[in-house]
Amino acid sequence: MVGIAIAMPGAACKKTKGGEPPVIITPPVVSNCLTNMNDMVSRYSKEVMICEVGMSWDSPDICKAFIADLITKVKSVPDNKCLGVLYWEPQAYGIWQGYTLGAFDNSGKLTVALDAFK
Repeated sequence: MVGIAIAMPGAACKKTKGGEPPVIITPPVVSNCLTNMNDMVSRYSKEVMICEVGMSWDSPDICKAFIADLITKVKSVPDNKCLGVLYWEPQAYGIWQGYTLGAFDNSGKLTVALDAFK
C-alpha cells in the first residue's frame, strides 16, 4: 500500500449564508493528489490510501464538507484501489503543541468535522 498525506489549504470552501452547506472549491492539491493516486495504482498495481488529512479546528463545517468531498472523489480511483481516508490526530485540541488541525474545539468538545466519515 502507498500512503499519501494531503495538505489542507485554508480556503478549501466558501461559507454560504442562511444555513446552507459550504460550497466546495476543490484546490489543485486535491486534483493533483488524485492524479498521483491513479498513477501509482496503474504503475505499481498497489492500493493507495489518504493517511493524513485534517483542517483547522475552528472551521469544522468547512472541514466536514472538504473531507466528504475528498472521500467522494477518492472513490473514483480504479478498481476500488483507494482503501480510504484517515483523519490525522483528530483528538488534538487547545492548540496542542502548536498543532491546530484536530477535530476538537479548544474546550475539548468534538466538532462536526468527523461527521464526514458517517
